[in-house]
Parts: sequence; C-alpha cells; structure tokens
Amino acid sequence: MSICMPVITSWSAVLNSEELYRSNDSRARLFGLCNMMGDYNLSKKREEFMLENFRLNMQSILCDSPFGSIKAVEMLFLPILQDKHFYLLILISKLQPLKLLIT
Repeated sequence: MSICMPVITSWSAVLNSEELYRSNDSRARLFGLCNMMGDYNLSKKREEFMLENFRLNMQSILCDSPFGSIKAVEMLFLPILQDKHFYLLILISKLQPLKLLIT
C-alpha cells in the first residue's frame, strides 16, 4: 500500500480545521504539512533553506489554524517523507520528552 503526500497534506488540513471544535479539556494539536522543510533541501542537507522553509510553512499553518502562536499548541505532528519512508515526528509541550513514531 502506498500513501501519497497530497493525502497526508489533505488530512492535515482537515484535522487542523477540526481543532476549532475540540473541547477545552483536550490538548491543542497542530498538524503540519508533509515535508515542511522541502524535499530537495532535505535530500541535499541544506540546513539554512530547510529552516527557512519550515518557518514559512509553520507561519502558513498557524495563520489557518485557531492558534495565534506556536506557544498555544500542546502537540505538534510533523509528517516527514524521506526515501519513500514516512516518519511522524510528534512534539509534545509541557516539558515531556520528544517522541518519534517511525512507520
């Protein structure tokens, strides 16, 4: 079974819009786009361009989300595609350890 990047990106948009309806008791979650650092930059290890792409993509996602700042987000989900393998990087705030789910 293969998963396409547009499908992951579409689900990210759907899940981010669902955050408008979350209860106050649940954690604030933000779902990133697939490869927010740029495929070419990631493969060539161009760190300065990776950071700039990530910053611009994060700004775009935050503008479309119910959160005004990344500080309001408790869980950040970042799907990454590298060499035909998907990784899901999950950043959890509140001083919890970084968790990496590899699929």
